Amino acid sequence: KSWDGKKIDDVIAVWGYPDKQRTIAGHNLYVWSQGTYKVKNAYGTKTKDYCTRSIEVNDKNIVIGGESRGAACPATLIGARKWKHKEKTN
Repeated sequence: KSWDGKKIDDVIAVWGYPDKQRTIAGHNLYVWSQGTYKVKNAYGTKTKDYCTRSIEVNDKNIVIGGESRGAACPATLIGARKWKHKEKTN
């Protein structure tokens, strides 16, 4: 809800470029995903901490909704600023 009414460019300035952009049933969505693996126990079992965030924009690129899913999603704006994607290199 904190992004409602803001431009998608404002979100990108904080979170970095989205991993996906798509239109579903006439809705324009931007999706960011982040995940890391951690060793869970002495046997080397791995679990994936992840966060997937979706932002919906209207035809003027103004945020009209969004959601977060996953245990690794930051709960505050301060956490969200640290969540920004790193530059990808080839």
